[in-house]
Amino acid sequence: MRSRYEGNTPTIAMPDGTEFRGDNNVVNEALTKFLGCEVTLVREESISHFDEGPISIITTSALRKLSQELGEPVDPRRFRANFLFDTELTGYRAEDWVDRLIKVGSKVILKVVAPLQRCVMVNNSQEELKQDVRILKNLVNNHGAAFGVWVKVIVDGEVSDGDSVYLD
Repeated sequence: MRSRYEGNTPTIAMPDGTEFRGDNNVVNEALTKFLGCEVTLVREESISHFDEGPISIITTSALRKLSQELGEPVDPRRFRANFLFDTELTGYRAEDWVDRLIKVGSKVILKVVAPLQRCVMVNNSQEELKQDVRILKNLVNNHGAAFGVWVKVIVDGEVSDGDSVYLD
């Protein structure tokens, strides 16, 4: 399926190309039939399940610390980050970067806005990763539920795997 917004109204495109507007209850019947379970499309008022910001960053140092705390390696895919920065730091140091600028490659500049609060999604199985409820529990108990940071783009451009990263 695909979706897009027309103003404030979502439009859902089914695999066969049929489109349903979110403000028409027929969309509920179509989604229920397609997914095989009762579905009701509603506007989410208080909490968005879209990540907190446009770009998220985690670091290898934070992954090493979390892996140490859990007693086994933690796969970075659990965090659905846009960037995984390879650092020689120790621990969860990215949270100290709030309000600082990061240059990636020759042109891109990002501004660190805030620590990234995590939800139950980090526990969920995905690809070949099994469900692991310890992850969020550890983050809540030891790190205020934060892991990584979210940033906004100050100067856009292309980045490539292996680009240098500089913290300003």
